[in-house]
Amino acid sequence: MEKEREKPLDEQLEYANIFDSHWRWQRETLTRMELGKQLGLRTSGAPLVAPALKDLPKALRKKVEAGEMTPLEALAKIETDTFKLFDEKIIREALEAEGLSDVQIKNAVEILDDLGVNANRGMVQELETVRSLGYVGTIANPYGALMNVHDLFNASFELGVGNVLKSLFSKNGIRFSAADMGLGRQVFGEFVRKATKGDPSLGPSFIQKMAKGSENLLEWSMKASGFSALDKLGKSRIMGASFNKAKQDIRSGKFNEKWKNSFSEAELDQLRRDIAANNTESELVRDLVMFDLFRL
Repeated sequence: MEKEREKPLDEQLEYANIFDSHWRWQRETLTRMELGKQLGLRTSGAPLVAPALKDLPKALRKKVEAGEMTPLEALAKIETDTFKLFDEKIIREALEAEGLSDVQIKNAVEILDDLGVNANRGMVQELETVRSLGYVGTIANPYGALMNVHDLFNASFELGVGNVLKSLFSKNGIRFSAADMGLGRQVFGEFVRKATKGDPSLGPSFIQKMAKGSENLLEWSMKASGFSALDKLGKSRIMGASFNKAKQDIRSGKFNEKWKNSFSEAELDQLRRDIAANNTESELVRDLVMFDLFRL
């Protein structure tokens, strides 16, 4: 760190805020999941072709030989223990089965990355200025703030009306804070997401000042209009409803089936214990409710 600070400012490494990084990862992951579903791609843990016995790790190979599991089940265990969703390997597997060439598969992977990953990254500062001013003129007002209420209606369909109402009105209900969950910079969703700044050497400095000024104006407008407060309220109550829904699913025996592609078996066991103890500080619990939040 000391060596890094001694360098000229424009040569120092940039460090990402861990909350911004986690938020971006969740958005990118959920986008990938939805794209995978639409394209019919399998998730990790649901292999289609059994591996050769010699390709399995020794411990699993012994279990297969003893008849405790099939080769397909062994491969499923490997995948769920090492990768929870779907990755390039699964995309390649599906497209190879369709007879696509290496070039076509590479292009498909790049397109999916553009849709699922790059689409969630910030824009350059020149376009950021236009975007910020556009939002100031359209949704940064009391009417726009009321649009946040529709998130609670969406949550009612996904998480249950009772769970949402309990989260909204119960005095002793579970509470999650948007700021505590690392959503302090993202309380306005996409609207004030930190952008990837353009290269200062490629344009005049007044563009940088315009981008910063428009972003500050947008933040002020969102707060003054009530958009920020309602967005925070909606997010915190949806996460509370997600926690209530998880408790409900555990009681009904549906919990593992719902989350088996997002968490390993060990994590699911820990989640059930944390939820039973109302442990809202658990990182796994926080990941679960945020997955539900960004899925809506």
